Amino acid sequence: MDETNVQKASERIRKKITKTPLLNSDVLDQILGNGHRLFFKCENFQITRSYKPRGALNALIKKSKVPTVARSSGNFAQALAWAGKQLKVPVTVVMPNDIARMKIKGTKRWGAEVILTDPSYEAQKQAVDKLLHDISGSEKLSPYDDLDIIEGQGTVALEAMEQAPKVAHFLGPIGGGGLMSGCAAYIKETDPQVQVIGVEPIGASDYYQSRGQGKKVTINHTDTIAEGLRTPCVGENNWPLLNRYVDDVKTVPDEAIVQAMKLLFEHLGIVVEPSGATACGALLNWKPTGDVVVVISGGNIDPEKFISLVQ
Repeated sequence: MDETNVQKASERIRKKITKTPLLNSDVLDQILGNGHRLFFKCENFQITRSYKPRGALNALIKKSKVPTVARSSGNFAQALAWAGKQLKVPVTVVMPNDIARMKIKGTKRWGAEVILTDPSYEAQKQAVDKLLHDISGSEKLSPYDDLDIIEGQGTVALEAMEQAPKVAHFLGPIGGGGLMSGCAAYIKETDPQVQVIGVEPIGASDYYQSRGQGKKVTINHTDTIAEGLRTPCVGENNWPLLNRYVDDVKTVPDEAIVQAMKLLFEHLGIVVEPSGATACGALLNWKPTGDVVVVISGGNIDPEKFISLVQ
């Protein structure tokens, strides 16, 4: 995979995808920027309020129009439901029963069937396997471990680097690795001087641990408020791309994620979910040496939960 895959994906999806804004705050530059400018790529303004429709639409366009089954903590579920509606593809999504209600409502709103299960990875996998058996001709689509998904998510970086072409660092969250493997591949193939940094919650730091041990590490029990980053390990397709193109990985505690949510609300006026604020959280303890693009990956959070966290 290289930058041309991402460029073609951008051409494929651009008529239906929102080109999201790149926001800056002089105050946040002073608080977090170490004398440099911070540019926040606000995917919370994307369709379904996360970056996920980029990959979902690209994948469904490229694959045959067969019933699609997926597992998701919420943002991919909504994105896949939306993409399925655009292309008239039946979609069924297995979702954990402890996620934000608005994610469940959003998925149903776009016409997908939702199956709620215990939050454990094994319970969700069993539910997906049953659906694949029960729905004739259906195929499984991973939220992150799929090259069509990866190249679609890489369009976040393509847009951001067009909007802010002279940055030194690019920060984004790592869960399963779909977003950062696509973004990192595009950036490094077009401008190798940009430092690409992935960020994980301490309680779901499987990739950080994997880098340290030189092999994929699986976390059986994740513990973080960033529900979109609770994947037990990065995907098979993501692992080599992340290792090749990501320069560094940082971990942040939940307290830093909440502080980032507060700062983004106070100084940019945006509502960001914990997963979406994770990359920003890294700036509380790490000082950049040049201008930075920070991916705000999503803004799907129940209002009462957001208020309870930031008040």
